[in-house]
Amino acid sequence: MLEETAVRNYFMPLPYELPEPTAVLWRYMSLAKLLALLKDRSLFFARADKLSDPFEGAKGIKRRKDLWDEHYLSFFEEDIRNPPEGHKCELTDDDIAKEARRLLQDLETGGATKRRKTFLSCWHEAEYESEALWRVYGGDAGQAIAVRTTFQKLRQALANDPDIEIGRVQYLDLEKAFAGVNDAFFRKRKAFEHEHEVRAILRVTSVRL
Repeated sequence: MLEETAVRNYFMPLPYELPEPTAVLWRYMSLAKLLALLKDRSLFFARADKLSDPFEGAKGIKRRKDLWDEHYLSFFEEDIRNPPEGHKCELTDDDIAKEARRLLQDLETGGATKRRKTFLSCWHEAEYESEALWRVYGGDAGQAIAVRTTFQKLRQALANDPDIEIGRVQYLDLEKAFAGVNDAFFRKRKAFEHEHEVRAILRVTSVRL
């Protein structure tokens, strides 16, 4: 007979930084996209593999692959050796190494799939509008629209959906660092640091590809 129901919760630090509730966010877009937003009353999320940056979701650069393979193998082995409280690792060193290599292989083969199952809405955090982004989205004719809101209002507009993560992007020098296993879509190259990006991310488990 059931005597007790227990729920085990694990708390991990967020892989991104939260802006202040009053932080000002901008979304630059064409007039057509604004009209679609108003008509559909919904915010467009772009599929990660359809964005212009080929490094979306990347954990490192290819010429440093040997180093990041070593980095992740070490990470996986340490994780296997130290399971959550209440569990015990009973694997041999050989089994741990084998499992770590399997996880590394899954990480590599799953990268492309994750890009197809990850959807992004990208915003610029700044007190004032950006001349550079006006040019990027408006072209020489300057035909762009900027939507201005706050971090708090954006979260409210998304109904505080727990399936949607919203946070600041961190910019990395991929010649010296790697993105983590779970935070790659909140990491971009230093070349994009001027964007001061805050992004909302929706990950889906099933999607028609």
